[in-house]
Amino acid sequence: MKINWFTVIAQVINFLVLVWLLKRFLYKPILKATDEREKSIVSKLKDASAKKEEAKKERDEFQKKNSTFEQEKKQMMEKAANETKEQSEQMINETRKAVAAMKEKQEKNFRQMEENLKKELAERTSHEVLNISRQVLADLASAELEAQMVKHFIEQLQGMDEAGKQAFLQAYKNISGPLLIRSVFELKPEQQEAIKNAVGQLLNENGEFRFETDEKLAGGIELSADGYKLSWNIASYLDSLQEKISEVLQEQSAEKTEKVEADSPEEKAEPKQIEYGSEGPE
Repeated sequence: MKINWFTVIAQVINFLVLVWLLKRFLYKPILKATDEREKSIVSKLKDASAKKEEAKKERDEFQKKNSTFEQEKKQMMEKAANETKEQSEQMINETRKAVAAMKEKQEKNFRQMEENLKKELAERTSHEVLNISRQVLADLASAELEAQMVKHFIEQLQGMDEAGKQAFLQAYKNISGPLLIRSVFELKPEQQEAIKNAVGQLLNENGEFRFETDEKLAGGIELSADGYKLSWNIASYLDSLQEKISEVLQEQSAEKTEKVEADSPEEKAEPKQIEYGSEGPE
């Protein structure tokens, strides 16, 4: 019988391919699934053991806490009985102190109300005087006075210090529109031109301007740009005077408050001496 080697070789190759396919697609997945199943079982056994140990630990802790709770309950009952007596005595002492403190506080409030009324009266008086002064000066304002104020405003621009220049330049960079110049009277063209030239020297360029009138300035001129304001007017001097008057009133009020607080300990000591003297005979 003649052997067909081609057929034999083909069969061998087919067998090897079959073995490779079985190993690749059958044996490996089965082995992998078996390993994963084994690992899952081991993990579940460990979890069950850990839960059992944790349950035992929780049971022991509960028993321990229950025992501790009973002991603490007994101690708290004894402590509550002792504290009840102490609290009753403490409440009596605190009531006495509260009555004395309330009396002292009322006296202090009355003194403070008196000081506040005096301060309010002084502030109202100063405000009325300043308002009358502001109205009188506004009524006396004229075109000639406005011309002098333009002159002083330009001098103020030219005499501005370095910090003021930097603040003005920064404000100018932030604005998107023209610079606003307000005055109580409508400025003449030559006055507007003089102000433009003075501002242009600070900016090193010719800026845009908008001139408006404002009766509230009480005789004066104001330049504003992005929150920055530079003004020369009578009202600014009156505002400065009002601030100084307010500072003086605040200083006087603070001194009187310190004096009242310094006197309080002496007044507070007297009720204590009376309490101790009254308790002595008891």
